Amino acid sequence: MFGLLSIVWGSSFLWIGIALDEKITPMTLATMRVGLGLLGLLIAVRVKKVELPREPRVWALFIATGVLNTAIPFNLISWAETRIDTGMASVLNGMVPLFTNVFAHFLFHDERMSLRRACGLLCGFGGLLVLSSKAFDQSGRHTTLPGILAMVGAVGCYAAANCYAKHYLRGQRPIITATMTLIIAFALMLPTLLITQSPVKWPVLTMTWVALSWLGFLGLSWAYVTYFDLIEQWGPSRVSTSAYLYPFVGMILGIVFRHESPTWRLYVGAVMIVGGLAIVARNATVEKRA
Repeated sequence: MFGLLSIVWGSSFLWIGIALDEKITPMTLATMRVGLGLLGLLIAVRVKKVELPREPRVWALFIATGVLNTAIPFNLISWAETRIDTGMASVLNGMVPLFTNVFAHFLFHDERMSLRRACGLLCGFGGLLVLSSKAFDQSGRHTTLPGILAMVGAVGCYAAANCYAKHYLRGQRPIITATMTLIIAFALMLPTLLITQSPVKWPVLTMTWVALSWLGFLGLSWAYVTYFDLIEQWGPSRVSTSAYLYPFVGMILGIVFRHESPTWRLYVGAVMIVGGLAIVARNATVEKRA
């Protein structure tokens, strides 16, 4: 599940780029992505006969995840990919483990950063720096500082949401957490879209709908349930290490489908990232046994 989740979410940046090729707005893309994901989850809830919570107090707990884990970062990422390429977006998203481990270190006594984990994170972050070093070469047509900052903002939101889910949503069934998160996010995103971008330009190309279906049904409906299940079992820091694979997946897909040229940064960065992931994963296994 861990590796498959990395592949599904690592490829999301490719599909976002494909959807944006039709020139729909980033907010339209993000809102439709969430809407389709929510549709898939509501069908699953109905089939499995899962009852969603009714208490206002419980609903209030999901506001933060809806905002931090979906509404804000999805819009930021979609907007960022109008200014940076898909490979670069996936690379920058790989910083989630760094932010999450730092946040968790100060928030949870069972998530203290050991020396081994710190070394693994530094190795992985070093790989991200190697891969993303081209981002600061302003001769690149699509590479801009605003796009980079938008991705960093999205990463910070994801990391905060990881820690929030562990602290406040422990014990909730993953399918309930995922569904409630998307309900809150969609309830905020759709009215905002309709108010700020009227009339909305809806997609018409078949390939755009294929991309949105992947992003919604697989990237959200399935992946969110798996993600929250892993958060419950492993903790936010360990689950977030799956993001170390995103740059590798994103760069390879960019080469194959977006005709991006591989460079020495790809090979050096990939080795450092995989090495960092191996160190952190081994450390997590040792901690769990202890």
